[in-house]
Amino acid sequence: MVRIFLTRIVGLALLWSVLTGGEKSSWLFGGPAILVIAAWRLGEAQTSSGRLRPWRLLLFVPFFLLRSFTGSCDVAWRALHWRLPIAPAVRNYAFRLPSGSPARVFFANSISLMPGTLTVAWHDDSLLVHLLSDTPDALVALRQLEDRVAAVFDHELLSSEKGSRL
Repeated sequence: MVRIFLTRIVGLALLWSVLTGGEKSSWLFGGPAILVIAAWRLGEAQTSSGRLRPWRLLLFVPFFLLRSFTGSCDVAWRALHWRLPIAPAVRNYAFRLPSGSPARVFFANSISLMPGTLTVAWHDDSLLVHLLSDTPDALVALRQLEDRVAAVFDHELLSSEKGSRL
């Protein structure tokens, strides 16, 4: 637990230093804030599941960039196509990620960064997702993204039929 606390302090202090340009007077506010944030949730039981895995995040980046590129090409193709082949829809997507996990926030934000999709609202255990084109491939793409996010946070996905509906 001490190691986690010290690691958080060092990481947050480096981030604070970068964000403030090393301004010494900023530490009057930043120092106490770093200590509070580093201690936050420290007493909770730590498990191997649900923790961000930096090396897995590095593996997520190429996947995300490739999906963003192919999604952008698809959106551009649809916009330039003479028939404008879009079928927009708003669908409910049930989480398979565990409740209360930061992975859910990461997943919801990742959806919004992908071309052709947007997280519209968050309800307890599901998201409302706007799709540029309502196709069966949309569900597959969201499930693959959620699978990758689960790997980044070392989560096992909940096995429920709800997670397979869109």
